[in-house]
Formats: sequence, structure tokens, C-alpha cells
Amino acid sequence: MKQLFIFLYFIIATAAYGQGQSAAQYRSDFNLKGKPRVVIQTPYTVVMNAGKPQKGQRGGDADAIDNAQLSFSEQGILLTKVSFDEKGKAEEKTVYEIGPEGKLTSKKTYNYDPRFAEVRRLSVWSYNKDGVPIRADAYRFVAGTTEKETNNYKQSALFTGAIEYTCNDSGKVTIEKYLLPDGVNTETTRYSYNTRGLMIAKQSFDEKGALLLTENFEYDSKDRPIEAVTIEGTNGVPVKNTYTYDGNTRETAAFNKNGIVYRVRTEKFDSNQQLTENVLRNRPANSVEETFRYEYLYDAKGNWTRKTAYHDGKPFLIVERTITYF
Repeated sequence: MKQLFIFLYFIIATAAYGQGQSAAQYRSDFNLKGKPRVVIQTPYTVVMNAGKPQKGQRGGDADAIDNAQLSFSEQGILLTKVSFDEKGKAEEKTVYEIGPEGKLTSKKTYNYDPRFAEVRRLSVWSYNKDGVPIRADAYRFVAGTTEKETNNYKQSALFTGAIEYTCNDSGKVTIEKYLLPDGVNTETTRYSYNTRGLMIAKQSFDEKGALLLTENFEYDSKDRPIEAVTIEGTNGVPVKNTYTYDGNTRETAAFNKNGIVYRVRTEKFDSNQQLTENVLRNRPANSVEETFRYEYLYDAKGNWTRKTAYHDGKPFLIVERTITYF
């Protein structure tokens, strides 16, 4: 497993097809309204001025999506996604090539060393004529390689591993095989779906076919997840989460090995489907462990342009979002 991690770390981190996502991503996947062309999200630390939170230096404790740039076609298909470090230097860039019918023809993800603006790793996905993934290959470059120089990756880079995909008639990935550079299959993941195309089971096996992990999922009539169960190996203790919904509120209950709820996370959303409150409580005491709260400013299209995040009542992050529309 350690060898698999070394060779396939990058390609596994950027592969998401087994999660049931479509090959192409759209504005709606990012809860964007109207016709945005470019979206830039920049995080800042917080300084207090007259008792009000103001943005400080670039950086702060931000998720990757809060420190990124997205660009879309006029039809709303994601074309590029760039993630930055705290200083605003590119860490990762994914480029999607879309055919005339709006289906993916190729995808490349570059992993940079921001200190020297050089490419260290590259993953390349290939697709069939229907936009269904066939294979993803991972490469590693020597120090000093520029993005332009990666165009000759098959000659200049070290091939470090691959993922081979098998898909059903709906284009959903049913099998992923993780291969080392010599072609040895080190791990296999299998996926099952219901009649609505939602993933209901995921199982991972080692190179000898021994079961490593099982995940099962259930959904309600609105295709929202209501239960997720994870079991390690063949005799592991089930770890279960359940999800309930009440208007704009979602509650996640975590169960211990004895089947008793020990933590509950309550999330509230506004009318724009943006998260406004996230509270974690333990059970049975029902005492609050931590609280996150979010405030937004919106533009005329209904997209937020500024987000202020609070942890246990104290502001810790401001994210500014610049949106250019078609």
C-alpha cells in the first residue's frame, strides 16, 4: 500500500469519477447562477476595525475551493480550475478539453511547486467518443520543468502509474484498477448504482482480491443521501452516519460501534443554498463542541461576492469573489 501511495498519490487525489459525478462539470455544480465566465475566489485573514471584521493579508485557514479560479464556456461547462497557495501562487491546475457535443475529450491536471513555478506532476485522462473515461496516467518531472516542457511528457517524464476504468451503459464507472508502472494491479475498486444512477455501494480490494473496504449508501425520494455505512475488511465494525432534512436544515448523526449516536452536526442553508451555520454537538450531553457561521454579500445574479466565516463566534476568514459574466 505504501508503494501504491507513492506512485499513484497524485492521480488518485484528482480522480472523482467513481463518486458518480458526470465527466464534465457545470456552473450548477458550483451553485453559480447566471452565466459566469470567470470566478476568482481569494481568502484573507481578518483584522478588526471599530469592532467590525475587515480583510487583512491574503491567506488564512481556507478550503481549496475558496482559493481558486474557475473558468467556464458560454454553455456553462468548466474549462479550467486553478488552486493557489496562501501567497497566491498556483499549486494545481486542471484543464478540460470539450468536444463539439459538450463531452470531455481529455483532461490534464498539473501539480506545481509554487516556490519555483515548475511542474512536478501531471495526470492525463483519456475518454471515448461518448465522454466516458477510459484511463488516467500519472507522470513525474525532474526539477525545473516548465508547463510548456510538459507537452512532451511521454518522452521526458517518469511514468508513475495509471488507473483503468470500466463503465456501464450510462457512462458510470463500475471498476477502477490501480496499476503500477510495470502494469501490476495493486488495488481494484468496484461501484454499484441504483436505477436513478446514484452510487449505492463501493468496495475496494487488494492485489490478491482480499476485501479492504465496503461503503453502502441510501437515498430518499429526492435523491438526497440518508445513510452511509463503512466497513473495513470482512469482519469490521460498521461505522454509520445518517442524514435527515427539515426545510433548509440538514442533520448528520454519527454512530459509534455500539450503534449509539455520539455526535450530531446541524447545517443550515439560506435561500441561495449557501451554508450559513454548522454546529457540532456531542451526545448524549448535547453540548456544543464547535460552531461555524457564515455571512454573505450577493450580487444581482444571486451569487455571493464576499463571505465572512466565524468559528465559535470569532471571525477568522474573509473570502472575496470576483465574477466576470458573459
